[in-house]
Amino acid sequence: MNILVAVSLAAVLLYGTTASAHPGDHHSVEELDALLIDNPTEASLLIARGALHTRLGHWDEAEQDLLQAQDASDEATVAFELANLYYRTGSYRKSLAYINHFIDANPQYPPAFLLRARTAEASQQIDTAINSYRTYLDIAQAPHPGDYLASAELLASTGTEGIVGAIELLDAGIKKIGLTPQLQRYAMQLELKREQKENAITRWQSLEDQLGNTLQYKITLARLLILANKINEAKTILVLAKLQLSNMRSTPARISLGMELARMERRLE
Repeated sequence: MNILVAVSLAAVLLYGTTASAHPGDHHSVEELDALLIDNPTEASLLIARGALHTRLGHWDEAEQDLLQAQDASDEATVAFELANLYYRTGSYRKSLAYINHFIDANPQYPPAFLLRARTAEASQQIDTAINSYRTYLDIAQAPHPGDYLASAELLASTGTEGIVGAIELLDAGIKKIGLTPQLQRYAMQLELKREQKENAITRWQSLEDQLGNTLQYKITLARLLILANKINEAKTILVLAKLQLSNMRSTPARISLGMELARMERRLE
């Protein structure tokens, strides 16, 4: 794979398979137009322009460039960008065919597995999606927390065993990228789904250093303590929450929180 093709793939990694256009895209297309005047069949230039057209939502232009690049080189070289194009346009069967071909030739390229996971999920091929997410999360150096959440949500949707697998996946994510509130919050919610209230409390309390000064942290902790029938501890947290709220500027949202705190106190009584 030559340098310009590698640059094209790196751009997809940077902006993601669902990234929107940005102001520089039009200028980049114009530059590629100029380069292609002297090199009309240069596959790497066609791939780069096709990738930009995909990000801009110019589906016909993107397909024309990428298919022409395929004719000028080979299917494996352009397969990733064609898979991305067909994923974006909802042609999931075509997308999967191309991304599978690309993975056969490039088995260590993390974005390819992420693209296959999203395409398979969109086409309701759940096992393929889950396995692709797992591979992506395993080989990517620093996966985005949102990708862990997407894969965990998909796993959890498959039933009780899926919930257990989702929690294990989230814990693996926390170990790999660090204690992240988004991951731990969802793991806490899954613990509640399987009636593991103590685990849910422990997980939420692990975020105290990051979120403990926020009012929402205290309210969520109080709710968890009430669910676990730890009434005295819940009362203590509610007192702290009310004190913090009383020192904050009044807004409609905070008035609503005050009413919620009052309802929680009445329940405890």
